[in-house]
Amino acid sequence: MTNSGKDRGIRPTLTVLCAGAVALLIMGDSFLYSALPVSAPDLHLSLFQVSVLLSANRWVRLVSNTVVALLVPRLSPRWFFAGASVLGMASTVVFVRQPAFGVMVLARIVWGLAWSVFRQAAYLAVWQEPRERQGRQLGYWWGIVRVGSGVGVLLGGIVLDLHGFTDAFWVLAGLAALGVGLAAIIRWPPEGVPFEENIPFGLQRTWLTVSRNAPLRWLLFLAAGTRLVITVSIALMSLYLQTRMTFSEGWTGIGFSAGLVLSAHWMSLLLAGPVVGWLADRMGHLRTLMLVAGTTSISLACAAFAHGLWAVAAGVGVMLGFSGLRMAVEVAMADRTRSLPDAHLIMGGYASLDDLAAAVGPILSLTWFQPSLIPPLFSGCAAVLFLLSTGYVRSSWGHPAANP
Repeated sequence: MTNSGKDRGIRPTLTVLCAGAVALLIMGDSFLYSALPVSAPDLHLSLFQVSVLLSANRWVRLVSNTVVALLVPRLSPRWFFAGASVLGMASTVVFVRQPAFGVMVLARIVWGLAWSVFRQAAYLAVWQEPRERQGRQLGYWWGIVRVGSGVGVLLGGIVLDLHGFTDAFWVLAGLAALGVGLAAIIRWPPEGVPFEENIPFGLQRTWLTVSRNAPLRWLLFLAAGTRLVITVSIALMSLYLQTRMTFSEGWTGIGFSAGLVLSAHWMSLLLAGPVVGWLADRMGHLRTLMLVAGTTSISLACAAFAHGLWAVAAGVGVMLGFSGLRMAVEVAMADRTRSLPDAHLIMGGYASLDDLAAAVGPILSLTWFQPSLIPPLFSGCAAVLFLLSTGYVRSSWGHPAANP
C-alpha cells in the first residue's frame, strides 16, 4: 500500500491508469444502450431481443463476479487485466458487421466476463491507497470510466445519425484498441491479495459476515435498488425522448438527443465521482448518501411528467442525480467492507447482486413498454430510492457498532 500523503488531484496512479483503459473499452457497450432501442427495426430486432442484448452481459456476471473474485488473487493482475481488455475490444468489434442475434448475445456475454475483471481491478487498485484517499480514488476511477461511456454514446450517436450503425462501431472499435494498448503497459504491484485456500469456507464466512451485519444488508438492498432504477431509466430514455419530443433530420436526431442525456450521467461522473468521494471523506458517507438520494428522487418524480425540451432537461437532471447516487453507494460499500475479512469476496457478491438488478431492468422496462407507463414507472422508482436509502441510514444509526 502506498504511503499517506496529500492528494494533489488526478495523478497517473494505478487506479487512474486502469480507469483510462476501461474508459476506452467501455464506449461500445455504453453506446448500445442508446442505439439498440431506436435501431432495432433496422437491425431486424424486436424490443424483447434488445432487452436480452442489454442484459446478457449482466446475467453472466452473476456467476463470473464470484469466479473472478476467487481467481484474481491467484493470477497476475497485469495479465488478467490485459486479457480482459482484449475480450472487451472483441465484444465491440463484433458489432461492426451487424451479426446474427446469437452472435450479438455471445459478444455481450464476453463483455460481461471482461467487466467482472475490470470491476475487481478497480477495488484492488483503490485498496492500494491510504484510507483518506480511497474515496477520491474510487471517484476518479468511476469518473474517468464513465467519461468513456459518455463519449461513447455522444460520439456514437452523432455518427449513427450521420452515417449509420456500422460506421459508429468502426469508430468505437478503434478507440477500444487504444484501451488494449494502455492496459498492456500498466504496471501492477508485485504483492498479491490474501486469499482463502479453502474456498467453501471462505464463501461461508463471507455469507455469515453479511448476514450478521444489518447496515451492510441494507446497503446491499440499496445498491440493488439503485442499479435497478438506473438501468430501467437508461433503457427507457431514448424511447422516453422519442415519445415526448419532435425531432428534425440530421445530426440532431434521436441518436444525438438520447446520447446527450445519457452522456450527462456518465460524463458527469468525472466531477461527481471525486466530489462525492471528497464529501464522503469529509462528512461521512451516510450524510452524503442522504443528500444525493433525496435530490435524485425529486428529479425522477419531475421527469415522469415532463414534455418537450423539459423532457430533455428533466432527463439530464435525473442522469446527474444517478451519477451522484451511484458514486455514493460505491463509496459506502468500499468504506464499509475495507476492514472486513474476505473483502474482495464481499465485493464480488455485491457486484453480482448489482448485476442481477441491472439484468432485470431492461427486460422489465422494454418487454411491456407503453408510453403511458412512464409516469408510474418513474414515480415508483423515485419512491424505491427514497425508501431504501432511508432504511439504510436508519439501520446504520441503530447499529453503530457495525459502522466502520
